[in-house]
Amino acid sequence: MEEGMKAGKRFCSIIVLGLVWMTGLFAAEEAPQQNVVSEVASQATETVSSRSQDDLLLSGVPLSYGDEKFRERILERTGGKRSPIGLVLSGGSARAMAHIGVLKYLEEQGIVPDYIISNSMGSIVGLLYAAGMSPDQIERCIEGISLSKSIDFTLPLEGGLLKANTLASYAVSLLGDRGSGKLKLEDLDIPIIVVEEDLVTKRQILVSEGDFASVFRASFAIPVYFPSVEYKGHLLIDGGINNLAPINLAYQYSDDVIVSTTFNTLDDLNLRNPFTALNTMLDIQKRRTGVSEIVAHPDMVWVRCDVEKVSFMDFADFGPIVKKGYDAAKAQKDALAALPPSLGVSSMENRRSVLEKSIDKGMENFAIYNHVRQTNNTNTFSFEFNSYLPDEASYLKDSGELGLAYQLKWGDFSFYLLGGSSLTTYRDKAFSASPVITSSISYYAWHHTRLSFLFDADLDQGTAKPSLYLRANLESRYLWFSNHLLFKVLGSGEFLRSSAVRKTFTGTTTMVNGGLSLTYQGTSSVGLWNVSGSNLSVFVQGYGNDGAFRPFLAIRGKFAAKTQPHDIFMNLSTTLRFAMDGEGNVPLFAKDGFRTNSFVVQSEGHDQTVSSNSSNMLLCANLTLGWQPSKFKPSLAEMMIFKDTSIAAFFDFLWINEPYYTTGMELTINPSFLGLKDFPLTVFWGYDSATEGAIWGFWLSTML
Repeated sequence: MEEGMKAGKRFCSIIVLGLVWMTGLFAAEEAPQQNVVSEVASQATETVSSRSQDDLLLSGVPLSYGDEKFRERILERTGGKRSPIGLVLSGGSARAMAHIGVLKYLEEQGIVPDYIISNSMGSIVGLLYAAGMSPDQIERCIEGISLSKSIDFTLPLEGGLLKANTLASYAVSLLGDRGSGKLKLEDLDIPIIVVEEDLVTKRQILVSEGDFASVFRASFAIPVYFPSVEYKGHLLIDGGINNLAPINLAYQYSDDVIVSTTFNTLDDLNLRNPFTALNTMLDIQKRRTGVSEIVAHPDMVWVRCDVEKVSFMDFADFGPIVKKGYDAAKAQKDALAALPPSLGVSSMENRRSVLEKSIDKGMENFAIYNHVRQTNNTNTFSFEFNSYLPDEASYLKDSGELGLAYQLKWGDFSFYLLGGSSLTTYRDKAFSASPVITSSISYYAWHHTRLSFLFDADLDQGTAKPSLYLRANLESRYLWFSNHLLFKVLGSGEFLRSSAVRKTFTGTTTMVNGGLSLTYQGTSSVGLWNVSGSNLSVFVQGYGNDGAFRPFLAIRGKFAAKTQPHDIFMNLSTTLRFAMDGEGNVPLFAKDGFRTNSFVVQSEGHDQTVSSNSSNMLLCANLTLGWQPSKFKPSLAEMMIFKDTSIAAFFDFLWINEPYYTTGMELTINPSFLGLKDFPLTVFWGYDSATEGAIWGFWLSTML
């Protein structure tokens, strides 16, 4: 019996050993990859421990900032009683504005996401929405800003040709003061992660905390186009260069995810163009990765916005893009209805009510002077080419500049310095160039007032003597009737000492100018015409040279209209100037807009020591009638888009004791770099009655 018990024990031992062996074999067959991965991870850890500077094997592991707080905030929203709803907003440049329409429809269905994952241009919409703005408020704020005037063109000394500091400062100004100093991501109403890439570690960076303005700029910082942004030792760039739709990340926080995409499927590109080929090459990876994540999550609600054949540079076509996003979301009505309940739109009402005041103030600030208080100092270097462009503050300066320019913006101050050559391009017989240094400083005070000083010194090549120009300007502007009516109070003083030969101004010349201006900035329909941009100004002027000083009254008016069906436009401007002392000799200035090669006409009334013209009135009128096809937007190599192209007939009329006229054609094109920075050019040619000959010239601006 004892032997039987021993045999039984041996049998049981064999059975147990067999089970252990089979279990080990099964485990080995089921998880060989896991063992290998663990081994590699262990080796990587040892490698990094021994060589901390070598993080090659960690390049596929994202670095996250603020993840713990991000999860806590999601839990606060759900209370642990429901599944959170995530929203992914893809990049796509101008196409990403379709996300506004998506948000509109989601809110109509009572859906407000509990967290947002975004990258690239989708982050602009995502960040503003996370900060509490409604879709309508976001649309109004983006429509209310000129991208070209909020983005600076610069030499790529920091890695990019464009700077978006002003745009980021504008966004911050709209969101108001939350009592915690600088606006931070962790203070926003909806938790948001902005996906970035890092040039230093070559790793993906997931940002849900930190300075709002910095993360805002980094979100679309595509190298060469925009400089990278410093963040906690990293140099952040657009996360969309690797993956346009970071969906896997969204599923780390919930199983209920809405994804809004704005991919590019343009098929009419010239792929043999090197720049187009480069852009397409970059698009391959981010599209492939994004699509693979879409395929991996068939249970998500995919809003595929119908903007895939829209140019990424077409920021001007804003309204239709938003509408396409709305329609795409509406097509997913049933899938959206199956999602769990969210906090709802009512949870955002208090914040949006508070934001409405800061939004109105921020938009008004920018609308007045195209200025916003800088949250970070901005230094800009650039080559600049500015033809003479008239403004209300300049009468004695009639030339532009070509050269290297530097601009510094800090707070409400702006400093500008240019070294190069002065240029006169608005009439062919006056084409000239001479060495010049131009400097100006401006201060924006009390929201409505701007104080500026300008210094300009050039060396006349004919006499080898310097000319000096100084100007001080004080201006106050006020917006009324929903920003449709702009009221200006202007005062300026100018001083010019010129030694140039055969120039309009010689000797010592002074000018003071003060008055009022009223501009209608809205649009009103009169029959087939849409009337906009009308202006009426009245100025009292004091003008003199070499000791003589006399008073004049100037009345200026502008009128602009365009027909929608046919894209026909008409611009009319007039200037009336009267000698208030009845002594005649009324001066003509370049800013009055009469194009002529006649030195006699150009010099009319500028020698106030001798009355050469007994007429006490000057009338100048400029009429332009042309065609501006709104749908004509050709592009070049996916880098430039040409917009606002027009061809027109012009007629300039001058009456100063006797009539003169200039008539001809003018062509205007507006190349826009990436659709963000404009370089408007107008070329004209025609007949000048004063010289009985041809005249031509151009205006070009690459202003910082």
